[in-house]
Amino acid sequence: MVKYVLQNGLKVNIWINNFPAIGKEVKGQLLVESVTETYTNSKQLVVELFVPRSHNNYALLGIDFISDYEKKVKIKMGIENQQKLKNDYSLALSFDTVMWGILEEYKQGVIDSFHMFLQNRELPSGTINYNIAAYAEIGSSQAMFEIVSNILLSLLIKENLCEETVLTIVKECVGIT
Repeated sequence: MVKYVLQNGLKVNIWINNFPAIGKEVKGQLLVESVTETYTNSKQLVVELFVPRSHNNYALLGIDFISDYEKKVKIKMGIENQQKLKNDYSLALSFDTVMWGILEEYKQGVIDSFHMFLQNRELPSGTINYNIAAYAEIGSSQAMFEIVSNILLSLLIKENLCEETVLTIVKECVGIT
C-alpha cells in the first residue's frame, strides 16, 4: 500500500495487487464493451481518497483487471452494498459512518469516468470489474467517485507504476499542480 498526505490535508491510500480485505466474489454486470488496440498486464487496484472539505470528501473504489488479447475492453460492476466498515480503517472523518458498497446515485460518477477513457481509446484489452467500494454516509458524492475512478483508470493504463508516477496521477486527478 502507498499512503500519501498532500497539501491541505488531502489523504490517499493506494493498493496495487494487495488490498487487505477479501470480499465475496461477485460476478459483475456488464455495463459496456468497446473496441481497443491497447494492452497492459492484469492488475488489482484500490484507491481510497479523503479531501478535507465540508461535504463531498470521501470515496473508496477498486477494480480487478483481467487482461486478454481480444481487442475489446469490457467494463463490469459487481459491488454489493450495506455493511459497516470500521472508522479506524478508513480515511473518512471519525464521526462519519463508512459503508461497503456504492449508492446508485454515486455510480454515475464511475460511469462518466470510464466513458471519458473509452472516448479517448485509452483502456486496454480485457475486463475491468469494479468490485470494491465504500462510501461515507455524510461525506461522499458522485463527484468523489468520478475522481477516484479517474485515478484508478489512469493507474491501469500505465504499465510500470513507480511511486513518482502514482503521485503525479493522483495530483492531476484531484487538481493539484
